[in-house]
Amino acid sequence: MHSELPTPEEISQLPSDGGPRFNRLIFESSPYLLQHARNPINWRAWGEEALELAVAEDKPIFLSIGYTTCHWCHVMERESFEDDEVAHLLNEHFISIKVDREERPDLDHVYMAVTQMMTGRGGWPMTVILTPQKVPFFAGTYFPKASMLDLLPHFSRVWKEERERSGKSDGPSFIIYPRPRKTRREETLMPPTWSAVLKLSLLLMIPSMVGLVSNPSSPPPMPSPFCFATTSERVSRKL
Repeated sequence: MHSELPTPEEISQLPSDGGPRFNRLIFESSPYLLQHARNPINWRAWGEEALELAVAEDKPIFLSIGYTTCHWCHVMERESFEDDEVAHLLNEHFISIKVDREERPDLDHVYMAVTQMMTGRGGWPMTVILTPQKVPFFAGTYFPKASMLDLLPHFSRVWKEERERSGKSDGPSFIIYPRPRKTRREETLMPPTWSAVLKLSLLLMIPSMVGLVSNPSSPPPMPSPFCFATTSERVSRKL
């Protein structure tokens, strides 16, 4: 059970980063974001400040979307987001952003569609890794701690190495990123198809297509995502 939150008067006295007991989510009004206010992760809400920081620090964005009554969201928080080892990796290599799907259904619809295009399934918690320019290059749902400890350093390394290889500051224009080695709990990785690439490209160019995606259920056991990036940034500029 989460500890009782401080009073509005106490919150008003906290430093801008939340201080040693909280992160920046303590200043939000969303019940879901407030549930994560005591995580050791430097969570930020979606907004210009967080997005500009990703560009300024040249770090990929770790985007996590969920909602208050989501069972698997609570499981992932307990296993990973309250864990100091996972928090260290996120704080060191990513700009971590939390989104309440009930507060920002626009973001939820876009990135759920992206996740479904990339993995063939969707659910919450939704996990998406983006370039600082908000272009997604990895998507999935629930991951246990062991997988997070594998995923986070892998994609931090991929982000740096692939950009250096391409010679571009914002990463390669199109690349299929390799996944870390498969764990026993993961299913066989399905390779990407050109039809999926085309669908995702169209989605990013035409946000209205998001409404055509069916409503997913909560996630079953771990997904088996594949990942790729695209140069289509029209939707990212609108979010």
